[in-house]
Amino acid sequence: MFVLQRYVLLMFIGFLLIQPGSAMGNQNVTSLLNDDLEDSTDSWEFCSGASVVDITNVDAAVGPVSEGPNMLRFAPGSETCDFLGNSTAQVFHRVDIPANADGLTLSFWYYVKDVRPEVAVDGVWVRFTETTEIFDEEYQTNLLFIKLINVNNLPGWHLARTNIPANLLDEVLGQTVNLTFSLESTDTTSEDGAIYIDNINLNTGREQTTASPLPDGLQGDGSSPLVYLDTSGEMDVAVRADTDGSNAVPVAVPEELRPVLYDVQWSPNGRQLSLMNLSFIPLPPIDLDVIPAAVSILTIVDADGSNPREVLRTVGVPGIDDPTDINERPALDIIIRRLAWSPDGSKLALTQCARNRTNEMVVSDDVCQVNIINAADGERIHEIPQAGGGSWSGSDRFLFVEFLSDERPAGIWEARFEGDSVTETPVILHPRASGSFDYQDDYVSILPDRTQIATLRGIDGVTRTGEFSSREHSAITLIDAETFEARSALVIDHGVPDGPLVWSPDSSFLLYELTPYDSEQTDIWWFDVNSGETGVLIENATNPDWFGFPELSERVYLPMTLR
Repeated sequence: MFVLQRYVLLMFIGFLLIQPGSAMGNQNVTSLLNDDLEDSTDSWEFCSGASVVDITNVDAAVGPVSEGPNMLRFAPGSETCDFLGNSTAQVFHRVDIPANADGLTLSFWYYVKDVRPEVAVDGVWVRFTETTEIFDEEYQTNLLFIKLINVNNLPGWHLARTNIPANLLDEVLGQTVNLTFSLESTDTTSEDGAIYIDNINLNTGREQTTASPLPDGLQGDGSSPLVYLDTSGEMDVAVRADTDGSNAVPVAVPEELRPVLYDVQWSPNGRQLSLMNLSFIPLPPIDLDVIPAAVSILTIVDADGSNPREVLRTVGVPGIDDPTDINERPALDIIIRRLAWSPDGSKLALTQCARNRTNEMVVSDDVCQVNIINAADGERIHEIPQAGGGSWSGSDRFLFVEFLSDERPAGIWEARFEGDSVTETPVILHPRASGSFDYQDDYVSILPDRTQIATLRGIDGVTRTGEFSSREHSAITLIDAETFEARSALVIDHGVPDGPLVWSPDSSFLLYELTPYDSEQTDIWWFDVNSGETGVLIENATNPDWFGFPELSERVYLPMTLR
């Protein structure tokens, strides 16, 4: 029966667990802009609330992107700049598009200045247009819509980069057109509505984030071992390796826990491992009209694989696939998506998600909550509805993402544990009181010293793949934990990111998962927060966790299973 059980579990696992200053490579790039705002603005035309300003006169943090003092400022003006009266600030720049361009890449940095819910700014629209006759009887002809730059973002610098393939450029190839930035606003003269744009680049060819060689700072000496899942075989295997991926050996996982293992993490002191397995209820053999419910099993073992102790098993509800049965229903899966140990090892934060699933693998969206449990016995300490992810910033302080809900604003919140009481307070609220799906943070990770927060965030940028299709970009965003100034540190337009953001013990690197476009292989990538470079660390691998021994300088060996 065990063989049959493992076979059935493996059939389900692939579907259930796969959820739908950058290093940049250039391909045949030629700049199309006539000037860059620093030397001259002769080829730029301005309307109403649009102007060029000196950044030193602006109450804004000078980002790492400024090449000079000048940048564009968009604020609601007193005049309208289009026939329909929607825009109160516009900028035009005449550009010649080569007839043989094999694609275009538009990129720029923008700074959002304290945009609050009461400030009625819709965003900046970026287009190619035919005319600058603003008050002409005819509305400006839109040759190609590029992107809406949404202002629902945190204060700070953000990078927008859009790739447009040649097959979508028929209307502009071989023509002189206007690169147009247009502020859409129903506000009048609010300084809080200002958006600043700098380092505008329009180039032929395609630019995107590319892999760099492994830096010296990741050369392994065994003092800060990684643990991760090797996904190259039929079953995922927990592996321990040095920081450069070398000296990889299987971790001592009890044999009965190896099938359908989907997460492994060090305990804070390195003496234990938390293991997460997927199972189903009921187990085979089952009736054909029964839809097994997927559940998670959380087990803690010693680092040598001994003393397995089941801490928690979620409880799902099997479904019935029989149109003649009055009780026909989909299965209710209850799966733990993420786990985070508290620094003292006493508590675990579990992102637990529920969803319905039919026999045809049609599933509903996840509904998630965070459960804080006692690591010793699995007893629930606290429950946070409509939340997920998170990172401990202290043994009694937990940072989490509050999703869009009717109960309270979305954003990054903190739960503080004081004795038997728990207080939840907002740390960073998303603009617009109701929150924004476009700027939903994910995989929040804070440094232990609470100086920086890393998060994965959707950003304004796409890779166009068709007339009505595109791949949305995201970015690893670094946020100052005191001022909440945000910066797009790494644009992820080279694949689909997933998994946790894991800090290195010295705070110099972050690890993340990436599945390259047009590939089914997921790899672990590194990101250098100082240089902005990124690259592949371990191929065919997921769920990294980094264990630091900052007080040791010699190689550390942990007990491993024999091959």
